[in-house]
Amino acid sequence: MNTLCVPLRIYEDIFGIKSSYQKFFKHIGVSLIGLSPSKFVNYEEAIKNSLGLLLPGGGDINPQRYNKKDEEVKYSNQLDKAEEKFYFIAKKYDKKVIGICRGLQIINVFENGTLKNIENHENINHIINYKKTKIIVNSFHHQAIDKLGDNLKIIATSSDNIIEAIESDDKKTLAFQFHPEKLRYNERKYFEKEVRTFLIAK
Repeated sequence: MNTLCVPLRIYEDIFGIKSSYQKFFKHIGVSLIGLSPSKFVNYEEAIKNSLGLLLPGGGDINPQRYNKKDEEVKYSNQLDKAEEKFYFIAKKYDKKVIGICRGLQIINVFENGTLKNIENHENINHIINYKKTKIIVNSFHHQAIDKLGDNLKIIATSSDNIIEAIESDDKKTLAFQFHPEKLRYNERKYFEKEVRTFLIAK
């Protein structure tokens, strides 16, 4: 089975991967390998021998990384630094990178983009325009892309012009502001197909 590396998150005081991610990627024939943000053991070899990297949802990013020193948010410098290391290892080996929610935001920051605080996007469902297709997605975030990062392009927006999905110019990176693994059946199946196509495309 194909593998994808993912930085672990703390759930109930232990590092782990949410079952919703595991199920989503299992449906497309991909298993997830956890990388500890606090213990770098064979992480480069794991990324090198995988399809690439999944940067999942999570907490905020240190605003100093995108020159917003006045913002009061909860962040983990340890996680930010670990994901930066993992991200550029994946790029070094020309691997695929998928971002979900925080993952999209930190990819944008790694590529010299910025973020902004927004309202009315937490715990809602709404329609987005994804590659000229209207589809209902979820929303759990209070931040969004402000200035788009280098070598990235927008492939989905909401009705209030929030960037909902991006991809890199070289087609090696795909990221969603929403959580495809938590969508309703029809929408989830749509994005399972999108992610499968992305991962196996040369």
